[in-house]
Amino acid sequence: MAYPTFICAYEKDHNPPLDAEAEIWFQEARVLEKVRGVKNWRKIVWLYDNRVLNKTLAKCSTSTNAW
Repeated sequence: MAYPTFICAYEKDHNPPLDAEAEIWFQEARVLEKVRGVKNWRKIVWLYDNRVLNKTLAKCSTSTNAW
């Protein structure tokens, strides 16, 4: 039985660079999530959603494949 060849690859080498604004949203969401006490989940989710949407759009715009 032949085993597939393993090729080590880093995510950073294959994905587009992180958007600075999206990274700020992610970091702000992480800080809000780690605060003790009552959390503002609406804002945390909003920040994560914006970051994911921004990253997805960036990846689609740099991709050569159309939807």
